[in-house]
Amino acid sequence: ECTDYIATYTDIVTLSAGLTFDDYICSDDLFEIQYNSSMVIYEDDTFTSEMPDNAISLIDDRIHVEVSVNNFNVDSNGYAVLDAKLLNVWLCSSASDLSLNQNDLTNSGCLSSNIDPDGPYRIIINGETVGEGTKSVNDTSNNMVRFSF
Repeated sequence: ECTDYIATYTDIVTLSAGLTFDDYICSDDLFEIQYNSSMVIYEDDTFTSEMPDNAISLIDDRIHVEVSVNNFNVDSNGYAVLDAKLLNVWLCSSASDLSLNQNDLTNSGCLSSNIDPDGPYRIIINGETVGEGTKSVNDTSNNMVRFSF
């Protein structure tokens, strides 16, 4: 019987199936990965001597900054930071604390109304240095970026 079917209709069989997808997650946020980072200010472009915290407000020369993603391998699934890039840097000053609130980014840090009236200064925009004398370097370790201004 099978040989007769193949002789009549060939050996290709097409099956159709109606597929549906039910979204039980009900969220746009399917994945959430959190990265921890640190920022260190150095005394010069060798990036070896950290500047003391109390000296930062007295700076009147070039500042050298290093930002590192600390948990390079994020989780047990093997997600990792492969290519950290410095895209935007905003500088501002204030007489009061400008702590960044990750739950209120539009009203904290340099976007706060508490900054000094002459700021903020954008010294790196979309990866391009725009501030006079600003330099940006993406480190070869891929989890670190450095810039100076």
